[in-house]
Amino acid sequence: MAWRLNTDLMPRLGAPPPAPQQGLISSALQTGFGELLQAAGGGAQAFGRGLGIAPIENFGASTAAIGGGIADRNRRADLEVAPWREGGASFLPWLAYQALKQGPQLALTEAGARALPASAVPAALARVGTAAPRIMMGGGMRAAARAGATAEEIAAAEATGAHFARRAVSAQLTGMPIGAGSMYQEAESAAHAQGREVTRGEALTALAASPFYAALDTMDLNILSGVRNIARREGVRGLVKKVALGGLVGGATELPQEGIQTAMEQSFRTDLTTQQKMDNIIDGALTGFATGGAMAGGSAAMSVRAAQRTAPHDLTNDDLNHVVNEVLGLPAPTVTTDSAGRSAFGSGGLEDLVSTPITPEMSETDRQFAG
Repeated sequence: MAWRLNTDLMPRLGAPPPAPQQGLISSALQTGFGELLQAAGGGAQAFGRGLGIAPIENFGASTAAIGGGIADRNRRADLEVAPWREGGASFLPWLAYQALKQGPQLALTEAGARALPASAVPAALARVGTAAPRIMMGGGMRAAARAGATAEEIAAAEATGAHFARRAVSAQLTGMPIGAGSMYQEAESAAHAQGREVTRGEALTALAASPFYAALDTMDLNILSGVRNIARREGVRGLVKKVALGGLVGGATELPQEGIQTAMEQSFRTDLTTQQKMDNIIDGALTGFATGGAMAGGSAAMSVRAAQRTAPHDLTNDDLNHVVNEVLGLPAPTVTTDSAGRSAFGSGGLEDLVSTPITPEMSETDRQFAG
């Protein structure tokens, strides 16, 4: 019997092989970059259309098309639908994907802040940064605290405040064209659905609203950095509390911010019903809360983990006792000092159960007696 090749088991000649599914991280970052470029191109379109400058409008349209192509080629459709929607993705992969998509814009803000000269930052904003809470990456030094502070502490707070201000200015400057582009693209979607062109009035409205749109983004990077630095500085103490607090602060910041920004975008969707617009606003706000909380909480956890890896020998028995006390719900111990300057633990906590601290130099027998 003659042997015949079973072509049913082979791909058809000339048909492109199925594209392998991209990894979550690379897909999210490249999609985020493409969407960022697309929004920036939309901002140029809005500027050109609003002011009647055709070359700028055409340049913006080309840039938006390039960014849209990058985003479409790398987008993971299975992770774009929110978990609470029908056919939505699993929560954790969706959350990681959505959070990582913010990476390119945060990187752009940080690069702008580092390149921004000090002379471009208003002195009043730098003073605000010096007094801003440390969890917002501020200097944490209000006027009342200066009296008891050293010159070095004041200088450090002012330097931190200056960088706080540079980040805020950078976020505003980079966010304005992105905000204008985001709103202009929604106007384009509505115009396409209605078989018309975007009007000059819509373009001018997007440009006029862009400073307020961008102002809502000015604290994102500062809050992420502030949460990370506090967690790194204080180490393992209260780790669970720091992660939870960081997540709460990040989520609470992003929820109204994303809700308002989505509402601004949806105001251009004259082709949608009020209910459809409200659904999109709710999705935007909830996505902002989830991704903001994940980024801030994860930033705190990774900072503590990094601090432990770089200097594990810096963990003291007191650090470990504090963590165990928190986990077991034991009261915090009171510490007194004798006449020789030695510390003695009072009642409460793990120290009442373990009379002798265990050190790495102890033998196994010593450890048993110490326990």
